Amino acid sequence: MSDSTTLLFSNDEAEPPTSPSEIWGWLSFAWASEPFIVCGMGSFIPILLEQYAAENAVYENDPTKHCQPNLKLPMPPSSGTNDIDLGRCLVPILDRYVTSSGFALYAFAFSVFIQAICVISFSGSADKANNRKKLLVSFAALGGISVIMLSGVSPDQFYLLPCLVAMANTAFGMTSVCGNSFLPLLSRNDPDVKACTDESVASIHALSFSELDSDLRREIDDTMSNVAAKLSSKGLALGYLAAFLVQICGLVILSLFNSSTNGLRCALLLIGIWWLVFDIPSMYLIRSRPIYSITSESNTSLLKEVVYGWQTLFKTVREARKLRDITTFLVGWFFLSDSITTISSSAILFAKTELHMKSAGLATISIVVMAAAILGALSLDKVLHKHASLSSLQSLIIYVAIACIVPLYGVAGFFTNRIGFHYPGEMYIAAVVYGLALGGVGASSRAVYSQMIPPGRENIYFSLYSVTDKGSSIVGPFMTGVITDRTLNIRYSFYLLLGMLLISIPLFFSVKVQRGEQAAKTFIAENDI
Repeated sequence: MSDSTTLLFSNDEAEPPTSPSEIWGWLSFAWASEPFIVCGMGSFIPILLEQYAAENAVYENDPTKHCQPNLKLPMPPSSGTNDIDLGRCLVPILDRYVTSSGFALYAFAFSVFIQAICVISFSGSADKANNRKKLLVSFAALGGISVIMLSGVSPDQFYLLPCLVAMANTAFGMTSVCGNSFLPLLSRNDPDVKACTDESVASIHALSFSELDSDLRREIDDTMSNVAAKLSSKGLALGYLAAFLVQICGLVILSLFNSSTNGLRCALLLIGIWWLVFDIPSMYLIRSRPIYSITSESNTSLLKEVVYGWQTLFKTVREARKLRDITTFLVGWFFLSDSITTISSSAILFAKTELHMKSAGLATISIVVMAAAILGALSLDKVLHKHASLSSLQSLIIYVAIACIVPLYGVAGFFTNRIGFHYPGEMYIAAVVYGLALGGVGASSRAVYSQMIPPGRENIYFSLYSVTDKGSSIVGPFMTGVITDRTLNIRYSFYLLLGMLLISIPLFFSVKVQRGEQAAKTFIAENDI
């Protein structure tokens, strides 16, 4: 092991204890960005995408006619086709025609695809000692500006929407990677963890972890696990609280504009401004902690850093394959993340197109989801950890089981008209169930994964976590769009979502966190990284 690496893990000045202001700075990034993903991507943006697409839809059998003649767009001469034979209303995209719901889902898939590429490309730059914080702040600013630009798009410019959504979603993905990668550093240097024993600092950072007394290892493991779970839960809850407040403001705006597209645009403007303003505390309070340098050079070109990011991803994938529990967790997370993310957008589009709910009603559903998510991230998580004495992994499995209720209920609608999302009121009940699962999954998954990351490799492993998360999220929206276009019934997507959730459960059951944590430290020691 090199002298510089030894210094990195043994120098107290290089790794100062986590301060309260640093924690508040880390929490502020969730407070600033979470309204975008929950309110924006979770409700307002899907509605706007579908609405703009519907306003630009043409008849299947006569593409010269718009389905909404009141829209102020140039109208080509009619071919004289009888209205009864005009067929479905479809949106022209390049050489294809898709449904308005399909357009929204494909736009989501496209944005996630671009996000995944950028997360991989910039992960190398983020591994440089001072870049992690800079990228966190810079991409947060880009995200806020992109959402503000998104709010200025008019219906006849609807083709710009997927590009701006991709910009904003990519910015959110990068802030998530950089922000989440601080979690193991903050928990590892928490005063309670450092105070476990006089040897705690050496035991956590030194690579002779397996040589320590088993009781000491267990004490350190438990303390770090509790600190990570507590910080993760606080971050999720605070983020959802911010989203809850923004969504209430958005609901008021929609009510003032009678649920029109102008109301949606004003709500998105609020989200963009919120993101920009509350990004400021992160800029001043988060400490740029020392991490591994990507090369021996202090300055490298952007191209070299991009190449390094892709090389490091493939190297990390090869590494992760040797770490059994991380690999198994990531496979399970692939299916869980894809399903839990797609449920939100699919449910909103289902409620709008099948149940014909107004924008204000859809915004209310999102408020219910966020209130339940806060409860899931704090109260329910506390019950499972303290009173039921369950680990973060066991809690995660319970949250997955709760999430299964939503698509299972949607599938039930094929067999009876009494239940299964045939009435708007059912969506509010489902929102409570989904919110509880969403808040718990977010807090527990980060806490479990952060414990098994090899020391000093936080950023690149959280990049892999994000790529797995966002990469899987390409599949769900895309497949849901295909299913909707082929069947003309978005309800069939509930079969897909239920199947992905069920696949993840046995995978999580096979993960052993303590074994994974020890394997990560042993791997670092054996490979002299």
